[in-house]
Amino acid sequence: MEKSPSMRTTNRSDRSLYMRILQRVIRPFKEVPGLIKPNKTYPAGSPRLKPPGYARKCNIQERQVEGVYVYDITSASRIHDTKPSADSKAHRIYYFAGGGFQKPPSSQHWRFLTAIAMQLPNAAVSVISPPLAPNCPAPKTFPQLVRVYEILLREAKEQKQRVTFAGDSSGANLALSLTLAALADGAEYSPDAILVISPSVDSAKVNTEMVKIEPHDPILSVAFTRSVAEKWGAEWVDSDPRVSPIHRDLSLFKDRGVKVFAVTGGNDILAPDALLFRDKCIGAGVEGEWLHWEGQMHCFPLAFMYGLRESREAYESIVDRLREIGNGEPR
Repeated sequence: MEKSPSMRTTNRSDRSLYMRILQRVIRPFKEVPGLIKPNKTYPAGSPRLKPPGYARKCNIQERQVEGVYVYDITSASRIHDTKPSADSKAHRIYYFAGGGFQKPPSSQHWRFLTAIAMQLPNAAVSVISPPLAPNCPAPKTFPQLVRVYEILLREAKEQKQRVTFAGDSSGANLALSLTLAALADGAEYSPDAILVISPSVDSAKVNTEMVKIEPHDPILSVAFTRSVAEKWGAEWVDSDPRVSPIHRDLSLFKDRGVKVFAVTGGNDILAPDALLFRDKCIGAGVEGEWLHWEGQMHCFPLAFMYGLRESREAYESIVDRLREIGNGEPR
């Protein structure tokens, strides 16, 4: 582990045979619609989600905030409560699931998030279901999500809860972009931490390292990520920090005491830009922790349920970080 004055960085390069085989097997299928690429277009508005049956091991409460569906997941120890228990938790984790800004949470997301809720009985994991591109691109959706963000954060802080905004891939982009936009506008409240997995931080997708990594990436292609950026950004330019948080002043995190925690994998074409974002955080004195694992695929912690050692260890590190955040004093 390397330690900067502000952010702890861990770099790993070990890779199991199981992970090597899995990446080789799935690589030919990354262009198949429905796996990574969306196989349908969602209508305008926040999609109403139907949590899968196995998620019912937890207590799930549905609500709407500014027309956006939110699903509060808490451990099953409170499943017989007659009212939502999320407000009684010490730590609120708001999560944006990845999906290229075009898909709702997958079964892997629900397994990942319900597992976190079960391991952190003092936390509520709240899944936010934003309107999706191409019918609801950033110029239409972002202002609505800013209002949702402000309401959710204010409610949690008034309940004296610790708050983490989190997400993976495009969802990580939203967690970063919304928080930074609110901080830049002088928002009254700020979260205690941001936690991101394989974040998309730059809509331009012109980093030359992406092309070098592409043959080794079993999930994403450069062409697909560029099409995602175009559908989401619409008329907004790539350098707009509302779609490319790497172009925001990251000292905003330091000034408001927001810690940043992240996990990235080296066999992910989004990693080069994410590591530039990490370096900007370090340069700005942002506190937190960053795990970069060479040879790992996009969003590899979400595959923890398949018995992959690296995914399990990364998942456990995420749970540990969230536990640490939840054990602190609310600001």
